[in-house]
Amino acid sequence: MTEQYCQSCCISSDHPSLAGHFPSNPIVPGVVILDEVMHAVQQAIGLALGSDIPLRISTVKFLA
Repeated sequence: MTEQYCQSCCISSDHPSLAGHFPSNPIVPGVVILDEVMHAVQQAIGLALGSDIPLRISTVKFLA
């Protein structure tokens, strides 16, 4: 059985990671996206943020 979970997030245009990151066409760096994914997974499975339980993403692919 495959479980699905959907959550959206907003990255503010003044987020520090966007400074100088393609100024004419800002792109959110993958590390910021992965951080948001990890927070969403923790929330979905009921872990407190900063929990000692290790989470791992073994494969990821970003599509434009």
